[in-house]
Amino acid sequence: MTRQFDSPETVYRELTRLLGSEPDPHVWQLLLKDEWVDGVIGWGPGEEDADYSIADLVHRYRQLRDFVKDVRLEGVTPPRRTPPAATRMPASQAIEAETKISAIEAADLPAVRAFRERVLGGPLLGWSEARAWLAERFEMRRVWIRIHLPPSYPRSSCSRANPWEAKNAVVAYEAGGQLQGGNLADSELDYLHCLCDVLIDRYFWDDMGDEVALFVLTGVPPSRSGGRLAYDPPPEDADLRNGTITIVVSARLGPRELMNLYSDYRSGLLEDSARVREVSAAVAAQAVFIAAANDGRSWAQAMRDWNHEQQGARHYAERRLFTRDCRAAYRRVMGRELPWRGAVKGALGPRGLQPSPATFAEKKRELMQSLEKREKRQQQRHDARRRKANEDQGKDTQ
Repeated sequence: MTRQFDSPETVYRELTRLLGSEPDPHVWQLLLKDEWVDGVIGWGPGEEDADYSIADLVHRYRQLRDFVKDVRLEGVTPPRRTPPAATRMPASQAIEAETKISAIEAADLPAVRAFRERVLGGPLLGWSEARAWLAERFEMRRVWIRIHLPPSYPRSSCSRANPWEAKNAVVAYEAGGQLQGGNLADSELDYLHCLCDVLIDRYFWDDMGDEVALFVLTGVPPSRSGGRLAYDPPPEDADLRNGTITIVVSARLGPRELMNLYSDYRSGLLEDSARVREVSAAVAAQAVFIAAANDGRSWAQAMRDWNHEQQGARHYAERRLFTRDCRAAYRRVMGRELPWRGAVKGALGPRGLQPSPATFAEKKRELMQSLEKREKRQQQRHDARRRKANEDQGKDTQ
């Protein structure tokens, strides 16, 4: 019996039923992160535009479960909160108009004309007809799968991970090529999505769902956002505040609008009471020191080295206080606990090759020279503008 899924919870329950037990939490997190769960949602009667069936998900789960066992990840603690999905910003009238114009001009591209003539037979499909076309080929495919890549890359099909590879594939299909090991549905899907990669790279369209593919099939312009915010989480044992928020926006977006959007997005990511205090120079220096000193020496030896090397910094007499402050400093900077190695008898175990103080000094001198040159250029431009203004003022008084 065909079942319908409308949320990750319904997918989770069905996966539990098919497996006979609850899924491994770490494998479930991987399925969520790689968008396999999203690919199943909507699969069922009247919802034929999903990427994967529940059978596909069960197969992928078992693959990942074996992988997790091999690398011994059973002890990893899942993140305390699920990071929000990427947020799209509303498009302005100018952006919407730009997208419509791009779609009109894209229809004239030889690659788009060739696909529509070779695969569709010439005429465009209606919206429902295009949905059915995609669903039918997804059902018939043998080897074609969708590969999800970060937003900075075009969406790729099969092994095409770069826009120029997708372009070469489009040229090969125009000449009558076929997807190796696949059937007609595989070749048509791969041809279509390689063409989508080319269009995304050319027009900077959003890679959201099947928007671009449906443009190729129907001629309807893809929806376009004013930008997007996406969250890249830190390692699973680290505080969420150590993750990275990527912002891609149109240059038409004003600074105040951007600030408000970022504030709202960040509030949805962290607890309302969460504060991100600036790390002081003293805390940063102590965190860096203890990371380098974590080479097998004892806490007592590390404290002696700190008191000897860090002139002008706090001097410690009690190991307990030194340990507490070092662990706190490391936690503030890294968002996770310090994995202290402990004392090792005999020779110390160095952390691997580290740059010498002279190398740091060279880099600092180079940076200072670069700053001095930039300030000099700025001053020269400022003086030139003042001279020009004085000359124009003198002409006006004559």
